[in-house]
Formats: sequence, structure tokens, C-alpha cells
Amino acid sequence: MKIEDAIFYIKNTPVIASNADKETVQKAYDMAIEALEKHIPKEPIWEGSGYVYGEMVYDTWRCPSCDTLYEEDEKYHYCPSCGQRLDVGEEEY
Repeated sequence: MKIEDAIFYIKNTPVIASNADKETVQKAYDMAIEALEKHIPKEPIWEGSGYVYGEMVYDTWRCPSCDTLYEEDEKYHYCPSCGQRLDVGEEEY
């Protein structure tokens, strides 16, 4: 099963709570969805700080989930702050 399929299934399955509080079970569902969504790679948001020879210099990037700012030379496959998987392409670190 793909992550996207699991998220769809959880979102579209009614909360059934016999001996548990429905609100508590819903919170658990929401936490599971949030954790699964962090495994879907997202591209970092690159930001430029100025121009060199007429070309924008992209020297910082932000996590697309938590908006934490990192320097260009800080390269990760997962955001150290929130754990979001990053789509970093085929580059070798």
C-alpha cells in the first residue's frame, strides 16, 4: 500500500470507538495522518539573497512544512526540525 493510499483510507474511514472516547480516537487518526504525510517528499523552498553577474544567488532554503530556514550548505534528506522528508533530487551529499 502506498502512503497516499493509507492516508486516503484513514481520512475516509469513520471513527469507531466502542470503549474509547471518539475525540481521542480522532486525535490518534490525525496524528497518524500527519506522520504519514511527513514521509511524502516535498521540495525545499529555495530563496535568493541577491544577484551576482545578473544571476540570482540561491543560498538559503526553507522547509516546506515547518518553514525553518537553512543555509545552502546544510543539506538534509529530512528536515532536522520537523522530520519532513525532502525531495533533494539525485544530488549526492
